[in-house]
Amino acid sequence: MDTGANPSIQNNTSGCEGIGGYSDIRSGTGVTLKDGGGKVLATSFLDSVSGTSNSCVFKVSLASVPEVPFYTVEISHRGQLSYSLADMKTQDWSLDLTLGN
Repeated sequence: MDTGANPSIQNNTSGCEGIGGYSDIRSGTGVTLKDGGGKVLATSFLDSVSGTSNSCVFKVSLASVPEVPFYTVEISHRGQLSYSLADMKTQDWSLDLTLGN
């Protein structure tokens, strides 16, 4: 029976966080922003804002980010996601990333 809960996360009094193979995704997890050539532009940390049994919402703020043609974002050791400058401007410099289904 599907209860609707996401088996990759838990939301409790200590906040919303990944569990099992995703236990590295939680408030305080490192975030790195690089340019297309791999130069680190900014670093920060995830901040747990809210969550349900199905999803966690984290906020991260990166200050003084220069405009470059391409960006890569990496959270923990999860691999890099790439975005163009045009993508970032279209999305108003905001990203929505999903963990789980």
